[in-house]
Amino acid sequence: MLHSAIQRAKQADARERREAERHNVHLRSVLIDITLQDELVTVLNISTKGLLASCQGKFMIGANIAIEIPDLGTLNAVIRWAGNGLIGCEFRDAIDEVSFFNFLERQKLAA
Repeated sequence: MLHSAIQRAKQADARERREAERHNVHLRSVLIDITLQDELVTVLNISTKGLLASCQGKFMIGANIAIEIPDLGTLNAVIRWAGNGLIGCEFRDAIDEVSFFNFLERQKLAA
């Protein structure tokens, strides 16, 4: 019974982390990890709370990174999952809605 309650809590936590709407983008960016030199990545989707990126390097789940996003600056994040050349990152601090909306509008204009 306790085990099933823990599982339900974990599932609710995963749903909450993904509440923010994701937006497809195709951005070349630089990921900075304390164990690596700068790593070029391609951001595939982004929300106010995190992103999905394609990368060549191998990253550890739980690693603290910084990623440079045009028009948003350097964002601190933690890698939540990694595999098959992809990483999922959660931002340490969510991007504020106004900045994020302006970022998306500039992306649309650039496309």
